[in-house]
Amino acid sequence: MKKWAVDEDGFLDKSIGFLTYEQIAKELNRTRRSIMGHCRWRGLSNSVMREKTQFKKKYRVEDNFFSDYNLLSCYYAGLIASDGCVHKKNNTISIAQSENRLSCLEKFKKDVGYNGVIYGPTKTIGQDVYTLVISSSQWKKDLKDNFNIMPNKSLTLFPPNLKDEKMVISFITGLIDGDGSIGVYKYKNKKDIVPIITFCGTKKMVQWVSNFLNKYFFLKSKNINYRQITSDNTYFLSFSGRKVIKYYNYITFNNIPFMFCKWEKFITKTSEKGLDYYLEDKRKLMDRNKNGRFCKIG
Repeated sequence: MKKWAVDEDGFLDKSIGFLTYEQIAKELNRTRRSIMGHCRWRGLSNSVMREKTQFKKKYRVEDNFFSDYNLLSCYYAGLIASDGCVHKKNNTISIAQSENRLSCLEKFKKDVGYNGVIYGPTKTIGQDVYTLVISSSQWKKDLKDNFNIMPNKSLTLFPPNLKDEKMVISFITGLIDGDGSIGVYKYKNKKDIVPIITFCGTKKMVQWVSNFLNKYFFLKSKNINYRQITSDNTYFLSFSGRKVIKYYNYITFNNIPFMFCKWEKFITKTSEKGLDYYLEDKRKLMDRNKNGRFCKIG
C-alpha cells in the first residue's frame, strides 16, 4: 500500500468540506476507497466528521424547501406522500414517474433546486420509469415534522399539520396527482361528458380529504363519500361533475400547482363547451311530477 505523505495529509485537511471523495482521490491519484479508509484512520469520518464540516455533497438541493409552508412545498409534499418514498435507513427521498410524466419530474427537480441526475429509464410493468433520488437530512426531518410523511408510509400515512385552506388544497392536489386520477367519461344516453376525480389512501387520509372538501366546497351537493377497497387500510373516494369543475376553478384561480399532463384530457374536453356550461345546474330545467319522475318545465 502506498504510504501517505505529509503533503497529502495537508491537502486532505484543506479539502474537508470543499471536495468530494472522488475529487480528492483524483487530485491525489488514489482510489476513493483509500481516501475513505485514511479518513477513518485519522478520525475524520462519521461523528468527528459531522462535528467539523463533512465532505461537500456531490449534488446540491434546497435543503430548507419543506421547512416553510407555501403552495409549492405543500403540493410537492402531497406528491411525495402519495407517489414518493422516504427511505428508512438513510436520508434519501425518491420519486418515480412514467415516461409521459418525465417533464413533471424535471420540473420538480428545477423547483427544489436540485442539480443531480434523473435515473432511467427502467422497465416496470411494461413501461419506462424515471426516478429522482435526493439525499437531504433536513428534507427527511421537515417532511416528518410538518407533513407527517415518514418511512413505510403506505399503510400508516396521517394528515399533515396544515391549517390554511389554500395550503391544504395544494397538498390534496399533490395527493391526487400522485395517487389519484382525473378522468373524463361519457355515459350511455348522455350527451355531456362527466369529469371524475378519484383518490386512494389510508383511512385517516381519505377521511381527512373527504371531510375537508365537503366542508369547504360541496355543502349544497351530495357529500363525497369513501369506502374501503382492501383489507389492509386502503380506502377510495371519488367525486364528479360540477364538483370537479369547482375544484379545478379553485386551484387555477389561486395559482395552486398541478400536473398538467394528468389534467390535460380534462382541460381539453371541458374547453370544447367551456367550464361555465358544466357549472350550470341542469336540474333547474326539470321538475318532479306526481309519480316522482322528471319532466321539463314549460
